[in-house]
Amino acid sequence: MHEAVQFVLAILCLLYVTQSLLILLGTHRLNYSKRNHFPKISILVALRDEEATLEPCVESLLKLDYPKHAMEILLINDRSHDRTPSMIEEFKKRSSRIKTVHINHGIEGLSGKANAIAQGMEHSSGELVLVTDGDCRVPASWAKAHVAYYTKNVGLVGGFTLLDEKHDRTPLFGKIQTLDWTYLLSIGSGAIGLGVPLSVLGNNFSFRREAYRQVGGYREMGFTIIEDFALMRTLLKKTSWNVLYPIDPNMVVYSHPMANLEQFYHQRKRWSAGGKEVGLYGKFLMFVSHTVHVLLPISCFFLEWTYLVGALAALIISDFLLLWRTTAMVKRQDLLKYFAPWEAFYFAYTTVFAPVLLFPTTVTWKEISYSWKLNGKLKRMAERKRKHVDFEAWD
Repeated sequence: MHEAVQFVLAILCLLYVTQSLLILLGTHRLNYSKRNHFPKISILVALRDEEATLEPCVESLLKLDYPKHAMEILLINDRSHDRTPSMIEEFKKRSSRIKTVHINHGIEGLSGKANAIAQGMEHSSGELVLVTDGDCRVPASWAKAHVAYYTKNVGLVGGFTLLDEKHDRTPLFGKIQTLDWTYLLSIGSGAIGLGVPLSVLGNNFSFRREAYRQVGGYREMGFTIIEDFALMRTLLKKTSWNVLYPIDPNMVVYSHPMANLEQFYHQRKRWSAGGKEVGLYGKFLMFVSHTVHVLLPISCFFLEWTYLVGALAALIISDFLLLWRTTAMVKRQDLLKYFAPWEAFYFAYTTVFAPVLLFPTTVTWKEISYSWKLNGKLKRMAERKRKHVDFEAWD
């Protein structure tokens, strides 16, 4: 028995380390051309019950170092129950660059942010569209940095998001989450460098209006809970546009860490459920990562400690090399002091979330519940106090 466990663990560790080194190699291939130009841009911010974080978000957008005549900011209220609707109207009075959109109904077959972005697009006019969230803050260089990557054949650009700024007095749990986001986004960026795009992050990406139009927008793409990935995948599948994912400190957006383990659990449960939509390579990476982290503690009952220490060291070293590279690129190597607690935390939650990827699950996000079947297809979407859609009737 122990020989079989040893063999399987060795194979998984080899795959994990190999993929980590390949992702690291991918980050060295992100040498993109840039262009100094200032086309008209539309910034879309989908909002639902964001009163607590909305003001710093809008303030940061108004401070963007981009020609005022070439920029519009669309604040899209997606049926909020708090002060968000009145707040965005007040912001509109403060700046002619701000437009407001109030959503009263959903587009059939769409939900959540994809629905909000689809409706916001109908009120925008920019050649390039930048997207962020109401709980984010952008640097003054954000718009210019995104736009610079739009050379002739580029259709979509992704950027990094961190959860605290360098000198913030964020608690340890927040620092661990920041390092965790850096690690996960490093995989996404490195994969694009390898020519195997996985995803971009929905609170920091941009796209060319013409590319969006060519694929019919979110109305044609249909239901998704990971609208960023859906748009990227469709562009790559149906058009000749390129997708870039630079690790550029001038494009880093700042969001907020989860306040406690319960919030973190529900966030990662949503992410794991969304992982059911990613492509084969993404599923392979998740399978290897989750399986090796589950098998390693089980192996304690079968293998000698020297073998286990060697396997664990291989995983830790490969993780550190990737994070050392990307934290340097975003000028946040201060985060590496939290590497040890992050590694332990990553090990624990990767093990816990393995069943979410393997079995049907239900997640809730801002009053909308989503249920999946065993094959990864959506079974049901229910919006509390509104309506539900039974996707089994569509099969």
